[in-house]
Amino acid sequence: MIKRFIASAVCPDCAAMDSIRVWQENGIYQRECVRCGHYRRLDETPPPAPAPQPVQPVKFVP
Repeated sequence: MIKRFIASAVCPDCAAMDSIRVWQENGIYQRECVRCGHYRRLDETPPPAPAPQPVQPVKFVP
């Protein structure tokens, strides 16, 4: 298992830059801050797409 640091990544808890490392375990990505210990498993499911907004024509008045 190779743990890699992510350049310019900022920890959501301690706001430290360049302290996040990411690795894959059993097909699931995980991240951890080496300064404060913040840990999170990254879900592979993409977020739902936003609902389409109705299109309204624009009228130009001379």
